[in-house]
Amino acid sequence: MERYYASGVYPYISVALRFITGFIPFSVGDFFYLFILVYFIIKLFLWLKCLKKHSTDNFFAVIFVSIITGLLKLYVVFMVLWGLNYNRASIDKQLQLAPHNYDTASISLITNELIDTVNSIRRKLPSDKLPVYDRSVIVKEAVHCYSTASLTNKNFNYRLPAVKQTVFTPLADYAGFLGYYNPFSGEAQLRTDIPNVMIPYIACHEMAHQLGYAGEDQANFVGYLVCRVSNDPFFRYSVYLDLLNYALAEQYRLYSTKTNFKRFEMVIQENRQRMDTLVKLDRKLIRQFFDKRRNNVAPIVSTLYDQYLRMNKQFAGIGSYDLVVKWLIAYKAKYGKI
Repeated sequence: MERYYASGVYPYISVALRFITGFIPFSVGDFFYLFILVYFIIKLFLWLKCLKKHSTDNFFAVIFVSIITGLLKLYVVFMVLWGLNYNRASIDKQLQLAPHNYDTASISLITNELIDTVNSIRRKLPSDKLPVYDRSVIVKEAVHCYSTASLTNKNFNYRLPAVKQTVFTPLADYAGFLGYYNPFSGEAQLRTDIPNVMIPYIACHEMAHQLGYAGEDQANFVGYLVCRVSNDPFFRYSVYLDLLNYALAEQYRLYSTKTNFKRFEMVIQENRQRMDTLVKLDRKLIRQFFDKRRNNVAPIVSTLYDQYLRMNKQFAGIGSYDLVVKWLIAYKAKYGKI
């Protein structure tokens, strides 16, 4: 799978899709999904119209076969265009890393280093307000980062960018996404309303999906390797701030499984004291953004997406995103820094 599809056929598929859709200013993939929805509604209307002319049993049998056939066709196209990447070799073989299960000590070390790194980069940015970059500027810098990173790893060679603003932003709070990759059009889709500081890392994450890194933890890790080479402190702040969130989530998860709750509370306090005031403020603003958008639909969609990830060999489900910490620890062990 790695040799003949992921490293053989797929790069040509990916470049071809981006060549077709990249120059179009709007999201082709979004309109493809809208077309499928409209097509289904029209077909449903026609089926209901035909219901009067057929026996009930035969009618529902025909409908069932039609739906299953349509879904199977979409599934086959999805697998050929991108889905087979879920079966490719893990990134540790490509980067010659040795990931392993981590304990509270190792997660605390990496978390402390991330806090120190975030603090250091934040001091290079304006203290009153974070800069706001236009999406086109972010995409241009992300492409430049991939170009720089490809000098040491040819697998990061990224050509013909196709990064679009999704038309589904008004539904994003209910669907629970910040960005997504459309395998039918080869486009990386970004929300337009999220805090600007989150966009560089999300863009690099979705571009990693375009290169065939299907696993969420692996796309996160590739996004990190790419973002970190930027000369722009805003870009580096974006990636390290996001990675800090993953590390904190994993650290608190591990400590919460222990019976020593006093130690758990001490870890939280130590992190707060170690973290720069401006970093805490930035994190608070991001948290407030999402707190205002909480709803009862998003958890249901997240559960469905969790099952989708598990069916595609990401056995941690939604937790796959957090597993980027595993790669960070392995990278730190090999190179002595992050």
